[in-house]
Amino acid sequence: MRISYSNVRGKKTNTSYPFIAEIKMADDLKNVAAFDHVCAIYKDGYNQRKKLIKGYRSNKTFQESDCLPLDCDNVSSDPLASDIPPAEWKTPKDVQAAYPDVRFFVVYSRNNMKEKDGKAARPKFHIYFPLKTSISDAKLYNRLKKKVRARFPAFDDGALDAARFFFGVEYPQVEYFDGTFCIDEFMSRANAKITEGARNTTMSHFAGLVLKKYGTDDNKAHEAYLEEAKKCTPPLSEEELASIWNSAVGFYNSTIKADKNYISPAEYNSMEFEESLIPSDFTDVGQAKAFLEAATDKVIYVKGLGLYYFTGKVWKDDDLLVQKALQGFTHKQLCLAWKMMNEAESDETQEKAEAFYKFVLSRRKSSNIKATITELKPMVQVDVKRLDQDGFLLNTPDGTVDLRTGKLRTHDPKDYCTKICAVSPNDKGMDEWLRFLRDFTCKDKALEDYLQLESGVECIGEVLNENLVIQYGEGGNGKSTFNNAKFYVLGDYAGTISAELLTVKPTKNKGAELAETHNKRLILAAELPEGKRLDSGSLKNLSSTDPIHAEKKFEAPFNFIPTHTTVLYTNHLPKVGTIDKGTWDRLIVIPLKANFRGAKGEIKNYAKVLSERCGGAILSWMIAGAKRYISSGFKLVPPKCVQDAMNAYREENDWISHFLSDCCEEEKTATQKAGELYEKYREHCDEIGEYKRSSADFKRVLIAQGFTWQKTAEGNIWIGLHLKQNGVLNGGRF
Repeated sequence: MRISYSNVRGKKTNTSYPFIAEIKMADDLKNVAAFDHVCAIYKDGYNQRKKLIKGYRSNKTFQESDCLPLDCDNVSSDPLASDIPPAEWKTPKDVQAAYPDVRFFVVYSRNNMKEKDGKAARPKFHIYFPLKTSISDAKLYNRLKKKVRARFPAFDDGALDAARFFFGVEYPQVEYFDGTFCIDEFMSRANAKITEGARNTTMSHFAGLVLKKYGTDDNKAHEAYLEEAKKCTPPLSEEELASIWNSAVGFYNSTIKADKNYISPAEYNSMEFEESLIPSDFTDVGQAKAFLEAATDKVIYVKGLGLYYFTGKVWKDDDLLVQKALQGFTHKQLCLAWKMMNEAESDETQEKAEAFYKFVLSRRKSSNIKATITELKPMVQVDVKRLDQDGFLLNTPDGTVDLRTGKLRTHDPKDYCTKICAVSPNDKGMDEWLRFLRDFTCKDKALEDYLQLESGVECIGEVLNENLVIQYGEGGNGKSTFNNAKFYVLGDYAGTISAELLTVKPTKNKGAELAETHNKRLILAAELPEGKRLDSGSLKNLSSTDPIHAEKKFEAPFNFIPTHTTVLYTNHLPKVGTIDKGTWDRLIVIPLKANFRGAKGEIKNYAKVLSERCGGAILSWMIAGAKRYISSGFKLVPPKCVQDAMNAYREENDWISHFLSDCCEEEKTATQKAGELYEKYREHCDEIGEYKRSSADFKRVLIAQGFTWQKTAEGNIWIGLHLKQNGVLNGGRF
């Protein structure tokens, strides 16, 4: 036999094998095996860089071979299988038993009896079968390799192509096993007998194969075993056959079946393998399309937000869930590939099955999982507006509630619900919740009803009242308990922002915080420091129907229509620096006067306790409020205590009225120098510790109050007012 070799050792990237050696004895092979070598002759050819390579190793330049090389590392090529136990490790003696009276050479590989990749040292060797007739067709050559390996599956299935090379060994250990036949002669004997000396080993190996394939649930494996036993010459006795079979069954039950990665024949055969598992082309795009077909209504991508996966109840913003689903898909593909290879009835179908198997193995690499996901994104992209598009649907673990009717229906991926409540509605614990509400509202039934309506609004994913709800009162009045209990119950629908975001000149990143409000229903902000001023711009941003521009960390900026109600609960009302009607129309102020602090039987973290004891009841109470609110035509009429608090709050923050009342007199014909009036305003602010507006803001507000600003030869003046006599500056009045 002839072997082509190079002048290097251990160089995987080398493709040039220009030297040819005739192998007649072990010493001939020993000289060649010291270098990287191949068991074929190759034509000269050009590589991808158009460089001429002598003896260019590739499937395309394959010329001929009169030697069939195979590799045995005693390592499973099945990525899901556990390590091969020592009792099953093969040696050249086992090869001899599998191919009786066939001549071959052995070269022990460079990693023979060495630990590698965390696996124990074990026999590793290369087999060189001389051929009776040389082969010049690469496909025929590959086919013969596969047939030979089918008889002895311990041979590496990754060493079956016509361009396979072996690494050289520094000090080659070579053995020769003599025989009457060459391997091609042996394989052509269609009814090759299992001869004496090979019977027990061959039958034991065959028993293991059929047990893996059929299991022990029926008699198929044993029937196949007995059929194979008919080839034994001379025949084995029934006692010997039974002993071999029982030993194989014991090993199957104790080792193979116990392996957590083993797929039983029953499970394997029950799997529904669809053609959609096989991509139309073996590329990143082809794999992405195949996965999409198998995962219909399971994956979507939203620019600026990322990947979503439908769990059966909710669309989760979680890349790892998509990755896990794709891993599961490749596992199904792997099972299908095994099934195809086992059931192949022709060389053509066998080749297709093996090509698919190799493709699937490559797709299970991390880099290719990521590549598939990259190509998947544009295929499943949906507009951000599709998410939670029906604001009157509230998703819960038991189903989706239509707030217009209060009825529960089954989950539907087409609803694109990306949020889900922590509980489902029920009446358990309703008495305790209502008892808390009575104490929280000081038995004010009108306030309790209003809070239920307001809580119903918080269930709706659409801004129908452009309000900021401010609940205020002394500490210990239950506002944290009330709001946090609802927060726990609403689950994904509830979120928080820092109260500072509502104030003038916040230090936090507005874009990132605003992104957290996307598709939320209830947004809580807790406790403002005393004296903080409300920012009218932030107020409008958080309580209107205008699109919000936001940016999640490490994602592209995006715009969305707000769906939430913002609730600020605080001990101190923020100052409002504007008298603009639009701003004040957005504010709802709810006074809370209860006092739970130090009360007998006070429960720590009562909000959490309530959500656990009465969670379903709290949600039912909120849903009832939503239904009432919708039925009323979306009207939210505040009770007297709330209206009085809002009027008092507005009057307290009417800084211009306070200034005019304290420092000015209004007369239609009166005039006042503009500079002096503004200077007096600044002094007044210093006296009472009030924020000083700019001269432009001061001017704008006075004009809005009906006063006239006019330029004169003596300077700018105001018409319609003058400073009080005891507050007149020198030369202040005309």
